[in-house]
Amino acid sequence: MDCSPRNIVLTAERIYHCEKHKSQYKDENSYNNSIESIPAIIKEPDFIGFNNSNNSIQYVKKLEDTTLVAVRISYKGALKLRTVFPLTEFDLNKKIASKKLIPYN
Repeated sequence: MDCSPRNIVLTAERIYHCEKHKSQYKDENSYNNSIESIPAIIKEPDFIGFNNSNNSIQYVKKLEDTTLVAVRISYKGALKLRTVFPLTEFDLNKKIASKKLIPYN
């Protein structure tokens, strides 16, 4: 298995998709901070998980709004950013309790 570092592809279509979640954030500054923090969220998440239904790695970090970044792994091994959205404390705790997310350290 090749585990070497790779770039994550971000397309205009996915940026548009992420914009749809903007209203779910506390405010525009929180949304902008989350978007700007994507590299840090991926590099040093508080929680990680894998979604079997869409073959994506989930990175979660507690910022002003707890933010989930999903990166899909294609069958050819390409990494593509799928979405970025805030998680409520309830949803975060539910994912932790069901072991869909685990602490990262």
